[in-house]
Amino acid sequence: MKYFAIILFILISCGKSTEKQTLENFDLEKLDVFNNEEINIFIQSFLLNQEPNQKEDLLSDINFTKYIGNNLTKDSLILNEKNLRMVSQKELDSLISKEDWKFIRKQINDNRDYLIDKKFFKQKVLDFDSLKIENEKYTKNTVKITDSLKKINMAAAKEYVKQSDLEYLKFTKKFTPILHIDKPLFTKDKKLVIFSYSTYSGPLSAFSETAIYEFRDKKWRKIKSVRMMIS
Repeated sequence: MKYFAIILFILISCGKSTEKQTLENFDLEKLDVFNNEEINIFIQSFLLNQEPNQKEDLLSDINFTKYIGNNLTKDSLILNEKNLRMVSQKELDSLISKEDWKFIRKQINDNRDYLIDKKFFKQKVLDFDSLKIENEKYTKNTVKITDSLKKINMAAAKEYVKQSDLEYLKFTKKFTPILHIDKPLFTKDKKLVIFSYSTYSGPLSAFSETAIYEFRDKKWRKIKSVRMMIS
């Protein structure tokens, strides 16, 4: 009887550990912050469960985009006080405890790659690294040609720059408007999350924000914008 009880306990424990999270039965307390699929499910739950007065703004920004980068990069800039444009480190520390900062650093220093799962997003998923390489190659080539023309004819160089700006607009249409989401960073109790995202539609048409959200009454409420960029 004793051994039967032990075996039964093991079977029950294993059954609980293998229960998968889904969007329909998502449980924030059970969220594994180091599990790629669960992070994707969280992002969906987070977007759907915004406070009513802020839900429309966030979703309109995100739903406007046609593409999404596949990498959920880790926002290590949050650890650098120089990058905190809208809040002091002291104010940030009043919201997030030292133990929570340790947990956040653990998430940032985690060397696993986190990727967008296309089944959770309506946008077409683009390979972030390939896109970055293609952009850098295009820019490098433009600069090289411009520098060569400057040595021969400054007027020709200026004309080329004007034309290249128009060509770049055509070039960016292949992957814009695009959305990038950073991997959400959680406090230990998961009641606070640092959520960062950016949208890009072309030159002088970009937006990014990092904000702290609090989970209260089954809704996510923005309590502090940490960093914002508009161009």
